[in-house]
Amino acid sequence: ETIVVTAVTITVCGNIAIVGYNSGHLTAFNLQSGINRGLFGKIRAHKGKIVGVASDNINKYVVSVGHDTQIKMWDLSARTECYALSLPRAATHCTLHRASNLLAVSLDSDSVCVVDIDTRKIVREFRHTDKVLDMCYSVDGKYLLVCTADCVIRQWDLITARLVDCFKTPSLVTSVSLSKENLVTTHLNELGISLWTNRTLYENVELRPLPDDFVPQLVDNVDAENTVDMEVEDAVTEEWKSTDQISESLITLSSTPKARWTALCKLDLIKRRNKPKAPPTAPKAAPFFLTTTKELVPKFVVEEKGEETAEKMKPVRSEESEFQRAIMRTEDVGEILKYLDTLSPSALDIELQSLAPLDGGSHVLVDRFLDILISAVKLRGNYDVLQAYINVFLKYNRQYLIETESLHDKLTLLKSLHSDSWLELQQKIQECLCVTNFLKSATL
Repeated sequence: ETIVVTAVTITVCGNIAIVGYNSGHLTAFNLQSGINRGLFGKIRAHKGKIVGVASDNINKYVVSVGHDTQIKMWDLSARTECYALSLPRAATHCTLHRASNLLAVSLDSDSVCVVDIDTRKIVREFRHTDKVLDMCYSVDGKYLLVCTADCVIRQWDLITARLVDCFKTPSLVTSVSLSKENLVTTHLNELGISLWTNRTLYENVELRPLPDDFVPQLVDNVDAENTVDMEVEDAVTEEWKSTDQISESLITLSSTPKARWTALCKLDLIKRRNKPKAPPTAPKAAPFFLTTTKELVPKFVVEEKGEETAEKMKPVRSEESEFQRAIMRTEDVGEILKYLDTLSPSALDIELQSLAPLDGGSHVLVDRFLDILISAVKLRGNYDVLQAYINVFLKYNRQYLIETESLHDKLTLLKSLHSDSWLELQQKIQECLCVTNFLKSATL
């Protein structure tokens, strides 16, 4: 029997070539010296021919797929078997996406199995109507392209396990490769290669799952001399907008940029950091004659400047602002929160600072704004921005709130609502962290 090479791959480093034979042997070669580095396994890696071989992205493991329905993982340095996985039918071809460690294996039953190398399980299975000739992954690993003997190219979404694109070519496709911009195919009895453009880069294309009885349409190859203008009608889809609050039981974050509400809590620090060390002053004109002391060794007389003790008083408003009129006139809490989002951090800081009577506000304004905060906490929306509003409001008005006993009941209610919502959110975060840490540390 003639021994021939049936599968080959090169490691990520580019120094080692892994070669599989129809006899079941698997060998490693050094590409620089050409020296045989040894066989994988004691005698043969597989009982039948090897149909595919691949290596991971850290040069630790080598995966081989044999016609004996076995997938084996080998240690690259020791060339020993780590584990084996059985397939339902004999394999014919395989390809590995190194970033996600997903191995796609085509079977002689006209189906494709996607195997997760890390968990050692078959996670997806796609059935076709004819023999699989070639397949490849997209760059991000989200899609798997499969060309079959019935001249059909199918695009499978690995996340949803659904067919999202399918078309038929005039001639048999022998190999396929996919990049970010183009799809490259070779065809039977054709010397050149065909380049297919990705339409999603130039227009809005919605990849919806195709029905099970979808019939692929024939797409002709376009010659360089005879170009054909094809008019494609895009499906008219309505623009979908998410609601502000999906459910009253959920805590929703705001769409306001993070820099705005974080700057509101640290506005004093930002102003101190940006404040110049000394204001710019014009140089004082020197006198023509300089005064000296009447001593044996005369000295110049230096004039001492008196220290400026004038304190900068905080400006007090003489009339109501637009924000103060809005909170007294509008009962809708959502409208008031939308108005606050339109203000800059500096303007919002001044508005919250001017609510107390000593700063140009009134008791009614403080009482009304407390009601707005209580209603906003109950709505469970704009949770992150609301924390900044409460922080700044209590910072400027805490003394007045402490001295006014009529506001203590509302402060107690606000504290209770805020604590309950935070404890619920903290519990959910801890559950997610526990599950994440378990998945990172558990040996599957």
